Amino acid sequence: MRFPIPATTAFQQKRWLKFVGVSIVVQSLSKLEAWYPPLVGHKQKWSNEFFEQTEDSSEGGQPLMDAQLLENLLNQEESSTLDFKRDQYPFVKATDEQKSELLKDILAMANAWRQAEAHILIGVDDVRGGRSIPVGIPHAGHLLDHQLQQFVHGKTNRELAFSYKPLALVEGTEIGVITIPLQERPIYLLKDYGALKANVVYVRRGSATGEAPPDEVVRMASGTIGLGIPPMLQLGFTDVKTRETYGLHLQVECRPREIPPLESIPLLGKPPQTLYGMPLDVDLPTQNRQYYRDLAVWIRDYSHLLSVGLTVFNPATTTAEHVVVTITMESADGLTVLDADDKPPLPSRSWNMGPVPLARRYAGRVDVAKFGRRFEIRTELGNVQPGMAAWTKGSFYIGARIPQSITADVTISADNLRTPMTTKATIEIAVVLEPLQLSELISDQAAEE
Repeated sequence: MRFPIPATTAFQQKRWLKFVGVSIVVQSLSKLEAWYPPLVGHKQKWSNEFFEQTEDSSEGGQPLMDAQLLENLLNQEESSTLDFKRDQYPFVKATDEQKSELLKDILAMANAWRQAEAHILIGVDDVRGGRSIPVGIPHAGHLLDHQLQQFVHGKTNRELAFSYKPLALVEGTEIGVITIPLQERPIYLLKDYGALKANVVYVRRGSATGEAPPDEVVRMASGTIGLGIPPMLQLGFTDVKTRETYGLHLQVECRPREIPPLESIPLLGKPPQTLYGMPLDVDLPTQNRQYYRDLAVWIRDYSHLLSVGLTVFNPATTTAEHVVVTITMESADGLTVLDADDKPPLPSRSWNMGPVPLARRYAGRVDVAKFGRRFEIRTELGNVQPGMAAWTKGSFYIGARIPQSITADVTISADNLRTPMTTKATIEIAVVLEPLQLSELISDQAAEE
């Protein structure tokens, strides 16, 4: 059996920051030195554990913003969770002083006292007491998310979670959207940068930005515990046996076999000798004389199917409870998707009259069902701890007899997610037809492959 060729963009996840956060519990003032140097009068080195941010792309990821949410934001006043910018932030070829304006705004919103994600809408003219006006920015004027991540990376005491995405409006204009989710606080710079000072916690209050005093910083840290920050989950296709992961972009090669005409395939063994209709050899009645033909059909229908598992990684600091993954895709001519129960075992040389094993239910099992023209792949993974990955114990099987380019809808839900996470996955299937030689069939070599 040939396993998928890894995609060239393996682990190219959409919009997610890959990091392992460290939960900090403030138990006494004597321990404050470990997390906020100004309170004890000196600086301390920090060691941040993280996973490298992968390059972003234009498709997939949880939907950034729908039309209703945008309209609601445009009709709100600026606040601790909302800021309007008519012009794009200076960034490319900008000085440190200029770029520190962007960094300060993101830091301040990350540290703000809020219960929802925050947004900075770029290309929107603020209108006090009315609907703010999207004036737009040129398409070429958008910032690149991966460049912003590289810019911020390493400058703060802990990973700063945010994202930048262009958003096309029905009016034909485009705006930029910076989204800052709820996360652990306080977040501050380790070194001076531009107009910003190290070890200072910038915080947004209403429509203004200020510096948090030490007692407020203490409340930030203790208030983060139990805040209910939702987990962030990332899905990937994987090889269950090796746990090699291929991200959401899977490239596979199938090698379906073309079998000779069934009537040209010999029967197994010699014809039974009978006397008055009764077999003389007691072993022959249990022999499957159609074995080679059954094997040829099995090879034609199932040998090209590839076993694919699923993995979910939780880079956040909150446990994801009762994680369920659902993948749906359109059916197509020549496409086969099965679970372990639907794929029959290899034919046997003898008739087996033993009991048929029943399907077992277990956590991490992958189930496949078909509803109309759509396949549905579903698995339940239980709880996924912070910084850990969960793997399916089973797999599903996919293959095709003609080349396929599949776009699948992915939904990841958990009991402590406000709304399910949604994204897209792609599966590219290349096909190489290979004839099945009669000599290869008789030797059972094809089945072993």
